[in-house]
Amino acid sequence: MSEPSGNAESVAQLAAWQDAFGLEKWFFIARGSDEEPTPFAMQIEERGVVATFTSPERAVAFAAASGLPEEEGRRLLAVPVDRVTDLLMGYMESGVDTLVLDPGTQDAALLLAALPHVKKLAAIREVITPE
Repeated sequence: MSEPSGNAESVAQLAAWQDAFGLEKWFFIARGSDEEPTPFAMQIEERGVVATFTSPERAVAFAAASGLPEEEGRRLLAVPVDRVTDLLMGYMESGVDTLVLDPGTQDAALLLAALPHVKKLAAIREVITPE
């Protein structure tokens, strides 16, 4: 019996989020002032999107590929993983509704409203696919 379309992709995305929630920190390209930095957000297909990264190197590479000036692309916000959900949920009021993990490499995306649920699922370290 073959897998339903998209099932393998869903499992891969959940695995990417599990790995991300296992890190100490997530990284964001910092915007705004040093006193009140905010994560870099962009508009894609009329959706507000925040990009998060699993390493500083991936964040800097994405910033450069996106055409941000080097001095802006090297300003990063490092957020402890246990504070990420609370931080990001506040941006939904501003019209940001999507989170992308390591855009350009993993491209695992989810709606911000689902982030608390994905965090709970990520705590389950074993993903199995019945045959």
